[in-house]
Amino acid sequence: MYLGAVERTQAEAGDVVQVLDYRGRFIAQGHWSPHSPIAIRVLTWNREKVDRAFFERRLKRALELRKPLGQRTNAVRLVNAEGDLLPGLIVDRYGPLLAIQVHTWGMERVKEEILSCLEALVAPKAIYEKSDPQARQREGLKPQEGLLKGNHEGLQEVEEFPFRFLIDIQGGQKTGFYLDQRDNRQLILHLAEGKKVLDCFCYTGGFTVAALKGGAKFVRAVDSSASALSLAKENVLLNGLDLSRCDFHRADAFEFLREERERYDLVILDPPPFARSRDEVPQALRGYEEINYLAMRLLKKGGLLLSCCCTQRVSLEDLSQAIYKASLRLGRAIQLLSSSRAPLDHPVLFSHPEGDYFKALLIRIL
Repeated sequence: MYLGAVERTQAEAGDVVQVLDYRGRFIAQGHWSPHSPIAIRVLTWNREKVDRAFFERRLKRALELRKPLGQRTNAVRLVNAEGDLLPGLIVDRYGPLLAIQVHTWGMERVKEEILSCLEALVAPKAIYEKSDPQARQREGLKPQEGLLKGNHEGLQEVEEFPFRFLIDIQGGQKTGFYLDQRDNRQLILHLAEGKKVLDCFCYTGGFTVAALKGGAKFVRAVDSSASALSLAKENVLLNGLDLSRCDFHRADAFEFLREERERYDLVILDPPPFARSRDEVPQALRGYEEINYLAMRLLKKGGLLLSCCCTQRVSLEDLSQAIYKASLRLGRAIQLLSSSRAPLDHPVLFSHPEGDYFKALLIRIL
């Protein structure tokens, strides 16, 4: 609920408040965030006590949803904020470790209760907080990062059948890994055989490993981070793959694509968000058009493009239009083979469509 819809309140930051309509009738309960445009984040539409038992029930329900994933991977998003009716809280599991993000006053106030519940339900070896400093700043909260429970040093190995990956929780992006790309890594595994692949914004090599494991004849992995490329090499070796079949190139992806002259059978684009606010969306759309144009320019006839977007304010339709405009500039017809969103452990409430931030299109160039 936005701040402008609130007539009056006497609550303190992080309090659980009841939302009433103009007649005084009950609507919902939620956490009060006086410093944010989103003033109330709904926890429940029922009159019920919001205490430790409440959060334990919510966490149990979230864990139940993820049970089927445990047969194939031990790297899972256990809590997806509003998607699990726990706004402001993200919990990612990497084997015996949990990485959490706490982004609202309400969740900050009950953090110890949340940690207690997680210890009881999951029994992790350690819990590490890796909250987004920008998200906390918007709430008027101080930055927070560090080990909260247990012991942890160095990298953590996880399994994502048939892959294994090393995760750098402390030094990595987000909580250390892109769990939202799990299904697309499986897609690349089945598409890459015999192909020459370009993996842009490769980060720690998730798609590079998938392509090599799937039988790609060569993969060029591009990222601007030296540490990410170093870990990508380690992940290739961890999976018993041949380093001679890949090239790790440190560069800005836009600059690389503009200068590259080689042709590829498969190009993967997984850029960071291009917009953080509504005002930045027009510029972001131009960015998506440009980078997809540059990528398609390098594809052979019949080549494939996996184009991903994690900009919340850019819709699937927006991304599709940007790619179509890019194809018109290039003078090439394109086919849409599939579209996808984040996997099962990233649920989205129908009442909170903003949570559906991730989208990806698989395109064939004719």
